[in-house]
Amino acid sequence: MHKTLRGQAFWNSVSSDYSQGRTRHTKLILDSALLAVIGKVEGKKVLDVACGAGALLNSLARRGAVCTGVDYAEEMIRVARRKARKSDFKIDYRIMDARRLVDLPADFDLAIISLLFPHLSKKKEILSTLSGVARVLKPGGRLVVAEPHPSFDYYIRRRLETRNFNYFSSGLKYAFEMRIGRKSLSSIAYHWTLQDYSDALSKAGFLIERILEPNLLGKIRAKAHEQLNYPPYIILDCSR
Repeated sequence: MHKTLRGQAFWNSVSSDYSQGRTRHTKLILDSALLAVIGKVEGKKVLDVACGAGALLNSLARRGAVCTGVDYAEEMIRVARRKARKSDFKIDYRIMDARRLVDLPADFDLAIISLLFPHLSKKKEILSTLSGVARVLKPGGRLVVAEPHPSFDYYIRRRLETRNFNYFSSGLKYAFEMRIGRKSLSSIAYHWTLQDYSDALSKAGFLIERILEPNLLGKIRAKAHEQLNYPPYIILDCSR
């Protein structure tokens, strides 16, 4: 049985090989969909909350964005900084908990939250994250949230066939694994509903302008084990 790591310990452990651990769906569906939704960023100040190893910010820096990334995993930030230096990108990376954004200027044009909320254990932590983002965005600023689709997240997909699930159980704890090379690391995640996201966004002062469900069809060659008839992710394009 794999040892279960939680929080910073898990993310620090996977940091050096995080690009390998990101799933095929994430790389081919979510990343391309996010960049398409975000659109032109040249000259804009962009904040990536829980930025991980910085893959998204590297793409945005290449497009001319002025980038800042925060993550509470020190090793993730170390890897992100190394990759930025290697690519000669000037990205401001900071070790910071997404739930407590401090010492950031209130002048960002765009904030991005991607694959974070299932790793927050309480609804109030989602709200505190969003409230912090609202404080650092310019008036009229934009927030793009990209998360596993609440109706088809890891918890739901693993239980659909047996019908042993409860979509409405907000904050339900479940185990998940991330494969890194030849090893697998286990951690804990939390199931949230779309209404949980909507309520928290509204309380933080955001308006959902549109909802997108990126489609896997046509992106990769289908394999027998891949289900192509559901959206793995959901993107919420918001304004304040």
